Amino acid sequence: MIYRNSDLSRSITWTPELNPEAGELALKFLNGERELMRLAHVRSSSIVALTTFLTVASDRDIVVKRGIGGELLVSASDSGESLLLTGKTAEVLSSYIDEEPVSTRDRGEMTIRHRAS
Repeated sequence: MIYRNSDLSRSITWTPELNPEAGELALKFLNGERELMRLAHVRSSSIVALTTFLTVASDRDIVVKRGIGGELLVSASDSGESLLLTGKTAEVLSSYIDEEPVSTRDRGEMTIRHRAS
């Protein structure tokens, strides 16, 4: 799931992402996810959250943090904008950042879940 500026992020212990390319990878992933949702005709709050965040993030540095439960926090510096990623969405992006394989099935299941939300 994707949550924009969520209060849930305050209750999670975060550690900075060490991969220096994490911000760039997160932006590419989030842009791709928005496009997949658009192509799948997803109508959910996630696509609105993604579009709003990506508009603000386009000219800012992106910071990625990892939660102890597998969550990811993607923030646009000096903007107050952030996305909390949980579940399969966080798993898939974490795999990209860690340069681990991501199955097509995992990616498809993630998009289908957004359609249902």
